[in-house]
Amino acid sequence: MDPALNPYNPGSGLMPPLLAGRSSELERFDTLIIRVGMGNLANRGLVFSGLRGVGKTVLLNQLRHQAEQHNWLTIQFEGRSEEKGDAGNHLRLAEEFERALLRSRNQRIKKSLNSLLPGVSSFKVQLLGAGIEVDFSSQNRNSVTLEIGLSNLVEVVVEPLKGSGKGCALFIDEMQELEPQLLSSLLAVQHAAHQDGWPFFIIGAGLPTLPATLSSARSYAERLFDYRVIGPLSEEAARLALAQPAEKCGARYSDPAVEYLIDAAEGYPFFLQVFGQQIWDIAHEKEFSISDAQEAVYRGFEHLDRGFFPSRWDRATEKERRYMRAMVDAGQGVIETSDVIASLGGAYSEWSVARASLIKKGAIYAPERGKLAFTVPGMARFIERHGADEGER
Repeated sequence: MDPALNPYNPGSGLMPPLLAGRSSELERFDTLIIRVGMGNLANRGLVFSGLRGVGKTVLLNQLRHQAEQHNWLTIQFEGRSEEKGDAGNHLRLAEEFERALLRSRNQRIKKSLNSLLPGVSSFKVQLLGAGIEVDFSSQNRNSVTLEIGLSNLVEVVVEPLKGSGKGCALFIDEMQELEPQLLSSLLAVQHAAHQDGWPFFIIGAGLPTLPATLSSARSYAERLFDYRVIGPLSEEAARLALAQPAEKCGARYSDPAVEYLIDAAEGYPFFLQVFGQQIWDIAHEKEFSISDAQEAVYRGFEHLDRGFFPSRWDRATEKERRYMRAMVDAGQGVIETSDVIASLGGAYSEWSVARASLIKKGAIYAPERGKLAFTVPGMARFIERHGADEGER
């Protein structure tokens, strides 16, 4: 097949040729837009959580496009853990508000632009001023300053939208990476928006730990959002994600071929795109065979083993890698922490720092007390293939 016509599109946040299996989430957001348009502001934001590779970023991008088509003001933002401890995330958030105002097509926003931008600048000045404080009492005041400043900023920005049937949506990816002060302030602002009738909604996405992180930041967070777990695609949706793009380009899968790819990908959208891209480049006939599928999976995992998996493995220390190897020895999927410690030997306290560090790095998570799992699907098999030797990688 001609590589130039390859319809598959693997990548971080890249829109696939067909967004299959997410109709419920798309319809839920459409309902939010319709209700706001009817003047009903008693709506909750949305929070999506799931493993890496399930398409959370793609979903956020699609929802943002839906909002923009209805002339909503949209702000796009990604949490970055490396910016904890400074004003990096805070200032980037203010800059995204400014960028959103400048590119908005909403006529009310355009008419009010000159009065809105000073509010953003004022917020930036407040943040820069707060960022230089270091003592404990000042940090407490900074938290209040951030919350008040952010609340004032949002109120100024949404003022032109009140009564128009339009809203403002802040789309936050990797939401679990935000430092507690900023996360707490954002939740407080969303709470105030609910109480005061502001057309402002946070639409967030992150790892499976995100709902618990939000509840820890603010006790009322569980009531602020409609929480949705984004998991692997069903067999029907996975088949559609593979077959429809190929058929639009004049190719098709044999039943054994598509079933083999779906089984190898375990329903994860990113893996389906990787395998689909590979089989297109491999196949010589317009009907993809089982041998094409087998070769595509082999090459697909070679590709994943060069980038997707090592990006997590290479960041780990030697002790953290030993911990992950012990997780693999303890079994697949969700495992008992006690089984990991039994495999490692020694006391639980001896390995608690490595465990905490891996959770902080987003390599593993605790789905419930006393249990662990990898955040990346297929990570255990990667470690089996490449991480057996102590000095490897």
